[in-house]
Amino acid sequence: MPNSLLYQLAYRYYISKDLVHEKNQVKNGWRLPAKTLENLVIKSLAQLLVDEISLVSRLEIQNSPPDKIQSVIKFAADIANQLSSDDETSRYKTARDLLVRVVLDSEHIHIEIDTSQFCDSLGKITYEVPMEMRRRWVESKIVLLPKNITEPDEKLIRLVANTRHWFEQMTSGKANSVREIARQNDIDENDVSRFLPLAFLAPNIVETILSGKQPPELTSEKLKRLVSLPLSWQEQRQKLEMNS
Repeated sequence: MPNSLLYQLAYRYYISKDLVHEKNQVKNGWRLPAKTLENLVIKSLAQLLVDEISLVSRLEIQNSPPDKIQSVIKFAADIANQLSSDDETSRYKTARDLLVRVVLDSEHIHIEIDTSQFCDSLGKITYEVPMEMRRRWVESKIVLLPKNITEPDEKLIRLVANTRHWFEQMTSGKANSVREIARQNDIDENDVSRFLPLAFLAPNIVETILSGKQPPELTSEKLKRLVSLPLSWQEQRQKLEMNS
């Protein structure tokens, strides 16, 4: 079982359960400065809430009317602004209202949030922040892992980026229809309809594409020929043969 801890703002330090129950026997337990972890979680929350494509996908509202999507995005952005406030008390209160729990394992911070205050489709969602734990004297230090871009496929990245841009045009009101998107971007209307669902690729699929680590057979042409994109992120990975 991975070491885990719950998010509680009252403590100066967070320690893993192993250390709580076996203080003198466990050498690999974690002891984390509370404020450092809390600020890291709050920052990650704010980043999630302003990532419109990822948020809409996680909430599974991509097929909702544009006005509903716009409303959710605006509310989430307002919460993100509160999480970025200079007022520490306000930031912590906003985080407490949103967070259900935070669990750490050796490779990720698992953050579970209650979305009911700005979206009624799902009550709770969980997302992961890649990280590694490094020991520093008696304490442990969390290091967020950077994206490692190696040999990206520019055509593939451009295709995914274009679909996210089209989605942003619709949700921002810059375009009210597929036809307008096609006209504004000088692209065939049928292509917009076919490719637009790619805006809702799972975040880890997008990250894999950006890092150039997708299977060699996954090209822009293959994505363009995709008949339908499953809503389930796991099914997407299976369909694109990216489960390894």
